[in-house]
Amino acid sequence: MKKIVSISDIYLISDRKDVLKIIREQGFDGVFIYASDVKGESSIQEIYANNLEIEMVHLSNGKEINEIWKNGCEGDEVVQKIIGEIKKMNELGLKKGVLHTTSSFFPPDVSKIAVDRMKRIVNVCESMEFKLAIENLKSQRHIDYLLQQIESDMFGFCFDSGHANAFTKNLELFPWELYGDRIMSLHLHDNNGEKDQHLIPGKGNIHWSWLIHKLFSLKADLNLTLEVEYKGKEYAYGKVSDSDFYAMAYQSLLTLEKFITIT
Repeated sequence: MKKIVSISDIYLISDRKDVLKIIREQGFDGVFIYASDVKGESSIQEIYANNLEIEMVHLSNGKEINEIWKNGCEGDEVVQKIIGEIKKMNELGLKKGVLHTTSSFFPPDVSKIAVDRMKRIVNVCESMEFKLAIENLKSQRHIDYLLQQIESDMFGFCFDSGHANAFTKNLELFPWELYGDRIMSLHLHDNNGEKDQHLIPGKGNIHWSWLIHKLFSLKADLNLTLEVEYKGKEYAYGKVSDSDFYAMAYQSLLTLEKFITIT
């Protein structure tokens, strides 16, 4: 499987161009990026110029995403914004996006109008063969509800290990039977079980050997994708260079890879 790492402008310490070069030199096959960092074709070509692929793009959404669960024009406006961004990413040749569907521990209740709105988004995705994966965050119930209501080859799930560990605290009790065959991508990162720290695997308290074996027993063709940060994380890594950080990140994936075949 391919080894992927996230890159986000807001968490970079060095120049983006230099970091992309380091990511490739350390052995990564590709990156996953954020729509807010995509300024146009040049943003994409800069990545390809370093012989890196783009596995997925994280679509932009903040607190306003809760509006899709409520009646009112605000929810429709959020949907149009998401559709517009998906179309823009598709035009740039990107074919997979990740989306949050809530933004708080106590979002509005699940609703039919949210299903209808998400179906509108999925219909657009189907017309372009653009895969959309919704990500577990702070409310498990809302993710369950949407995946149970909407069936599409273009609509699936992105499993985030850190969110399950720190937010819903249900790593070992995760409802895998609902998600196994619909996992499209992974966001792998570690934490202390209390905060969403986005640490390199092994720097927190997640039981990685069990988790990785579980994930790949459900779906064997996944990529190993890290969503890790090092800006402001000296408490976990000490003071390290860009090269040192991405070397540690890559080595963590080599370790995780060994856990796939554990019996």
